[in-house]
Amino acid sequence: MTIPRDVREELHLKPGDVLFMQSDSKTETLQLGKAINPFDVLAEHAKAEYAAGRAKNLRQIAEELAIDLDGE
Repeated sequence: MTIPRDVREELHLKPGDVLFMQSDSKTETLQLGKAINPFDVLAEHAKAEYAAGRAKNLRQIAEELAIDLDGE
């Protein structure tokens, strides 16, 4: 299926992107939506949290919970 350039640009589509399609026989329309990987969304959120200084590493969390990571 070839998607017109203006539609590809509007949806920010790149080669290899996965799309969902839904057709409506009554209105004879086709709806397209870009499938978004939830792990990509989570990774972007994690990067933003880290950049804002709100992220903790494993050692910090273990210290708060009094967990010995070194087995001593």
